[in-house]
Amino acid sequence: MFPVAFLSGVSLPMVITCVQHKIRNRMNAAGLTMLFNTAGAAIGPLLAGFVFLPSVGFQSSLIIAAASYIGLAILAMERHSWSFHLPSGKLFLLLGLVFLLVIAFFPYHRADLHFANARRPL
Repeated sequence: MFPVAFLSGVSLPMVITCVQHKIRNRMNAAGLTMLFNTAGAAIGPLLAGFVFLPSVGFQSSLIIAAASYIGLAILAMERHSWSFHLPSGKLFLLLGLVFLLVIAFFPYHRADLHFANARRPL
């Protein structure tokens, strides 16, 4: 849990800084970012627990969540930074390729094997 918690703690100030470029008032930028962060933290587990897990299972839920994060990154990215001549465009292309590789080599149906071993009597 430490790496995810660390990256989450590091990314929130970076997100606030990016929002501050659009909203010049520092308090409003921090307040809006915290509002959406808190709303996502409240709504996310509800969607995961009551919608995605019962309907599509946990592996597909992970893929849906990852695809949603990619879609959110595309929506949040400014149009002028999509150029592959800029470092941000090259980074975005690289991250997109990594995402496609992870999806291609994701260990599908691993849960079936795990639960089959868990159900086997000792």
